[in-house]
Amino acid sequence: MAHSSPHPQGGQRTFTKLLIVLLFGFTLVQKIVVVWQIRLAPSVDPWSGLDTTAYVELAQRVIAGDWGLGPGLYYLSPFYIYFLALALKFTGSFTAVRLVQAFLGTAAIWFMYQTAREWFTDRAAWLTVLLAGCTGLFAFYDALILQTGVDLFLTSAALLCLTYALRASEGARWTSDAGPWTAAAGISFGLQTLNRPNVAIAVAGLVLTLTVLRRWRFAAVLAAGLFIGIAPAAVRNLVVAHEFSLLSSHGGLNFYLGNGEGATGFYRFIPGITPTIKGQANDVRVVAGNALGRQVTDAEASDYFMNLTWSWIAAHPGSAAFLMVRKFGWVFHAQHVPLPYS
Repeated sequence: MAHSSPHPQGGQRTFTKLLIVLLFGFTLVQKIVVVWQIRLAPSVDPWSGLDTTAYVELAQRVIAGDWGLGPGLYYLSPFYIYFLALALKFTGSFTAVRLVQAFLGTAAIWFMYQTAREWFTDRAAWLTVLLAGCTGLFAFYDALILQTGVDLFLTSAALLCLTYALRASEGARWTSDAGPWTAAAGISFGLQTLNRPNVAIAVAGLVLTLTVLRRWRFAAVLAAGLFIGIAPAAVRNLVVAHEFSLLSSHGGLNFYLGNGEGATGFYRFIPGITPTIKGQANDVRVVAGNALGRQVTDAEASDYFMNLTWSWIAAHPGSAAFLMVRKFGWVFHAQHVPLPYS
């Protein structure tokens, strides 16, 4: 009687492992090459005067022992400030920081591979690796001293945790395995919110959807994890700035830039506000204070621009709706809209 040999299956596993090593090795090498090519480019120099410089200056304050970064609220998303401080403390080199981000970017593609494999097939997972690995924009952003350098890692990690949580609770049934993954997803989304505050909107939508589907425990644990991830910034704001704010101080101004009177879907100059991140941090209080006739805090300045935007939207619903449609169209436009690098 003929017996099937186990070797073909073992050979297939060996081939798969080799393919994984080659593909991810190629991805990492590609990212390292990009880092090496742009490390001396003036436009991405840490002292170029753009957002990068503000992050570097704040990170150096943290390294010097000023962990609270007071007074006032954060005027930049805080996660990357402390990530950059930690990386610079141990490496002492901006090129080394970029290389760390390249490794994290490669790990992010591994997370994407695992996510696609959970939801679809091995073939879909491999296509995900090829598409993500060949996306030059990912490699470019990994090489910047900017919060975009860790966006891919944080987002893909959160989505992978969410995937494991959902797969462990198929059919709306809560299981013991779902709990840790759901909490991990919430915390990961919380950390990403500290890097990109608008992530909180997407997570809130996810929690609302789970609530509508009556997956109460899932929604509660995810929301709790989100607040745990955000908590360090909220506590710092109370202790250092003596103001309650979950995130940074520039939310109101950003909302006005994108949705207020005169918004186009692109960055625009606001009279009285210097078009740099540090200028925004200082000038928003002056502009808001002049309009209100008194001195204002960071949170009050943010609220001023937020209220100004909502007032305009309420008075011009048609124009606001047209603006939203126009911005939605940019999502599908072939031209990438960069800020602040191209």
